[in-house]
Amino acid sequence: MISFPVLAHLLSEHFGIEKSELRPEATFEELEMDSLALVELAVIVEDKLGVRLPDNIDGLGLSATLAEAVEFLERAARPVAPPEPAPAVGERGPVGETGSRSGS
Repeated sequence: MISFPVLAHLLSEHFGIEKSELRPEATFEELEMDSLALVELAVIVEDKLGVRLPDNIDGLGLSATLAEAVEFLERAARPVAPPEPAPAVGERGPVGETGSRSGS
């Protein structure tokens, strides 16, 4: 799901980091990213990859290497379930529900 090439692409595309700087052993600090950028990266990962990360991303710090970040993101990411479609007007919902009130 989340691999080093995917993370490197996101960092290059969204943060303008040169691809030559994106090595597995490079830290976010070495890439001159700050804690706000890490939060932004988490949001980008969620949006682009359709996953949900925990609210607490403390395991993803500035001293983490990109390889460590991939491992963290892979462990922490949970697929986002697509929303269930609402029944169309006049269709029956769950058993016994018709979408209208009885006795009105």
